[in-house]
Amino acid sequence: MTGMRCGAAGAALNLLLFGEKLAVGLVTGYVSVTADAFNNLTDCFSSVVSLVSFRVSGKPADKNHPFGHERVEYVASMIVAFVVLLLAWELGVSSVKDIVHPPEIKSLGVVSGAVIGASVLVKFFMFLMNNRFARTLNSGLLKAAALDSLSDVAATSAVLLCAFLSPVIGFNLDGYAGILIALFIARAGIGIIKESVDSIIGVKPDPSVSAGVLDYVKGVDGVLGTHDLIIHQYGPKRAFLSLHVEVDGERDVFANHEMIDSIEMGIYERFGIVATLHMDPVHPEDEFVHSLKDYAANALSSIDERLSLHDFRVVWGEARTNILFDVTKPYEVKTSDGDIMKALDSAFKQLNPGYNTIVVIDREFT
Repeated sequence: MTGMRCGAAGAALNLLLFGEKLAVGLVTGYVSVTADAFNNLTDCFSSVVSLVSFRVSGKPADKNHPFGHERVEYVASMIVAFVVLLLAWELGVSSVKDIVHPPEIKSLGVVSGAVIGASVLVKFFMFLMNNRFARTLNSGLLKAAALDSLSDVAATSAVLLCAFLSPVIGFNLDGYAGILIALFIARAGIGIIKESVDSIIGVKPDPSVSAGVLDYVKGVDGVLGTHDLIIHQYGPKRAFLSLHVEVDGERDVFANHEMIDSIEMGIYERFGIVATLHMDPVHPEDEFVHSLKDYAANALSSIDERLSLHDFRVVWGEARTNILFDVTKPYEVKTSDGDIMKALDSAFKQLNPGYNTIVVIDREFT
């Protein structure tokens, strides 16, 4: 509801600014003022798209969209961005024509100057409003609107300055101011596209959220370790996570399962994230297993110090002994997965020909 109100207020204020600046631009003949007016019209369109987006993204999950509709906001942002870039191009072309064939220098006038100056104050108010609710709602659309409003403050101020300076210095700065506005608009459009594309493709979750979840889980009595945290974001306020939790394998399985259920509920209550935890039983008191784990860690370090291991297990057999563990491989490590597994298997074969390594290479998702 708050997002929809911001969208409605933004649409109304931008439409008002468009009308005022268009009138001033037509009366004075300043192309930069007219360009700034159409910039506000684009902002009005963006606010309308935001309004529709908040309406649709607020719909509950259904049979065909079990993860909700919040990602509609990213699609809406892309639509806004492409319209913004198209306008920037058109304004840039008009401004270049004005530079090549500069029109007669005209005085902006006190009344017209006052109208443009008032629009700067309105835009600054809109920046404060959108910025405040962008943080409250964690909304990319409102964040983009806030940044756009701040850019408008700078662009309109430049238009006002150039309009008053041109008659004084005897040189028409109108076209140059128009170019400046076009660049401001293009910059805002590119920024919106980048953020929207990143959100659609998928980016690392907020480090503070990942750290908060891990700190909470590790603080639960009975948890011996964690690994493989993955967080999927389906909108600003809808997320799901999976996590492996190491527990004492000698402890009653029902007690461990009850603890895991409790942690899942705790994550939802504290972070609003739907969690699915995988229980990994380990043997914390087995010194021989610990020695093999240390051996594996040293073997990894000899390959690349940035590699680490987790979920270490040993399965004893008559013919051979399986050594199973996962290796976390940072994206900066260029050694191939196959070379890492071959080096580890060779290291354990040197220790004991009956050892057989089963290694899974993991990537960092947080």
